[in-house]
Amino acid sequence: MHHLKSLRVRVALVWLVFLLVVAFSLFQGSRVRANIVAEENARFEREAVLASVASEVFTAQLVHQVGALLRAVRQFHRKSGAYAETETFIDQLGFDRSLIDGLYLLDAKGWGVAKARGRNVADRDYFQTHQRTPGDSLIISPVEIGRVSGKLHFRISIRVEREDGQFDGVVVATVRPEAFSNHYRQLQGSENRVFSLILSDSRRLLTRLPEPTLEQWARPANDDNWTMILRDEIGRFVAVSPVDGIKRIYVFRKINQLPLVMFVGFAEDDVQQAVAVRFRRLQDIAVSGLFILGLSALTLSLALISRERLAAANVRLESAYEVMRTQAMSDALTGLPARPMFFDRLAQAISAARRNERQVALLFLDLDGFKVVNDQHGHDAGDVVLKAVTHRWLACVRESDTIARLGGDEFAVIIGDLMPGTSMQAVCEKLIGAVAEDIALPNGQNVHVGVSIGLACYPDNGLEIDSLLAAADAAMYQSKGRGKNTWTLATARPLPNGEALDWLVFSDTHLLGVAEIDDQHRQLVRLVNRLNRVVNGEADPGGVAGLFAQLFEATRVHFETEHRYMLQYAYPAMAVHDHEHQRLLDELTRMAGETTPGNELLILQRVKDWLLDHIQGADRQLGHYLVRHGCQ
Repeated sequence: MHHLKSLRVRVALVWLVFLLVVAFSLFQGSRVRANIVAEENARFEREAVLASVASEVFTAQLVHQVGALLRAVRQFHRKSGAYAETETFIDQLGFDRSLIDGLYLLDAKGWGVAKARGRNVADRDYFQTHQRTPGDSLIISPVEIGRVSGKLHFRISIRVEREDGQFDGVVVATVRPEAFSNHYRQLQGSENRVFSLILSDSRRLLTRLPEPTLEQWARPANDDNWTMILRDEIGRFVAVSPVDGIKRIYVFRKINQLPLVMFVGFAEDDVQQAVAVRFRRLQDIAVSGLFILGLSALTLSLALISRERLAAANVRLESAYEVMRTQAMSDALTGLPARPMFFDRLAQAISAARRNERQVALLFLDLDGFKVVNDQHGHDAGDVVLKAVTHRWLACVRESDTIARLGGDEFAVIIGDLMPGTSMQAVCEKLIGAVAEDIALPNGQNVHVGVSIGLACYPDNGLEIDSLLAAADAAMYQSKGRGKNTWTLATARPLPNGEALDWLVFSDTHLLGVAEIDDQHRQLVRLVNRLNRVVNGEADPGGVAGLFAQLFEATRVHFETEHRYMLQYAYPAMAVHDHEHQRLLDELTRMAGETTPGNELLILQRVKDWLLDHIQGADRQLGHYLVRHGCQ
């Protein structure tokens, strides 16, 4: 119940965090939009300012270029005094006719004398202004339909004087508004962005993009902001355009030393559209983020639930494992330790005895007459006998000693922590005497069994687990041969060091007939024997860990050699053999990691079995195949 409550709290916290993030995102949405509006307004205004600067530069350069042409024509006419030569000079100037429509020379009465001959413009405002106003200033006049070209253009003109200062005519250039529009179009960006060039004195349009109607060219600008425009060099204002009725934000700047003001305006609708695009993109990202966050919250919730369920399953599994382990480690009938626990306790007892210079007594017990009981009275009666014998024997040994059932009617007793020279005669006779009395069966009948005991002691009869087991087993069979119901002390002795008398002997029966593989097997046996000697107290520079590392490396090289032979001779079971190699390496690594004080002998026994099983099993089949195919 506590775990369930804790799980609910954690899942609730996950979703609470998610809801808080959603609420925060909604709260921040309005602030984010306001920031985007401010940023986009600033961006549009910055772009408009840059466009106005670029347009100012273009306009000033064009006007100064026209002024230079006008002065050149005036200077030439002063020198030549001939209209025809001046006209030829104008034709040879080679100015850009996409910008400047034409250059003309007018006499003092307003008649065209160089280009535009036969036309009189004495009634034009710019001509009359030059006629009455001495000076060298350029005059820029509003857009009108030209009498010569019949097209919309505005004029830039300059006064011509005689040497005595008297008015002698005008040099005029006609400029089409489209020349500016083409330039503005490159800077426009949005169709709602507007460019206007206005004469500051007459408030008349010189150019505009988009272009106005014919009537709008002649209409002066009438804006409440004009006072500010005339006062300031640069500025901004918001107004509704009289041309197209669109509300815009305008930036303006005066063109230096010219009666011109450059306007660039951008529509608020364009700003809102840009804001909408950015905000929608952020919304998409936010929605995606919230979706991912929600999915993560769901995944985390499911993970927490699964984790709790897995933890509960693990608890049940561990309980089941403990039950199974207990069943595997203990004999179900007698409750005594079974073989796995027996080997573990024997290894620990020998390891402790080696460290403390003590002895361990190992007794193998085999019941005499047990088969007769089974045959005559049935297996249930046999089970009664085994339980009774177990109960009696437990009373014969110390609590620290171990009695194990190895299988059937075979038992073993481990008596550790013995002083050297301690006699086991009393213990053996006590165990034999414990089964001397009849055992009553549930049906009222009595049966009788005896026991044959084989006794082996560490280190007198063996230094390794299998050596000690073999000695005790041999002694037990000697007891059987001597008439049963007795005990026998083993006569086996540990072999001295030296390869021929080593614990693990590599004999001719282990040879496969492939020289390189046999040599490597022999090297592996040497390493296992060295490991055995170190475990039993002999000094070695590598120690247990170092010898395990050498054994692993030698095994790896050996497996590579076998793989090379399998490739060379096309061994059909190569995949299975390679898989077995990997399993053996993993097992060796695991055994090295599991080696701790107290279980070295048990691990050592597993290493010995690991090596011999490999040589006599899979490698035996490989050797036969290689020899049959001519490998030596």
